This record gives sequence, structure tokens and C-alpha cells, in this order.
Amino acid sequence: GDVIATGTPSGVGVFREPKVFIQPGQRIRCEIEGLGVLENPVTREAAK
Repeated sequence: GDVIATGTPSGVGVFREPKVFIQPGQRIRCEIEGLGVLENPVTREAAK
């Protein structure tokens, strides 16, 4: 089957105290026990 991980909508971190935002260099990890792990780096958007 498919796994769709949408995460949290943008802007939600601004309402937390302290404010929480992902930063370039961090990694986002999604793990399903018995199935595996998907991990991706956070990078800046390329200049246009």
C-alpha cells in the first residue's frame, strides 16, 4: 500500500512558545516499525 505523510501545515510553528521552525541542515525522519525509514534533509529553496 501507499503511505502519505503530509506533516503539519505551514505556519503552525509560529504559534508555539518558543516558536519552532525547521532549518536547513536538519533532517525529517518518518519511521514505520517493521517497514522502514524515510529520511530527507531540509535545504533552502534555490534562488530564482
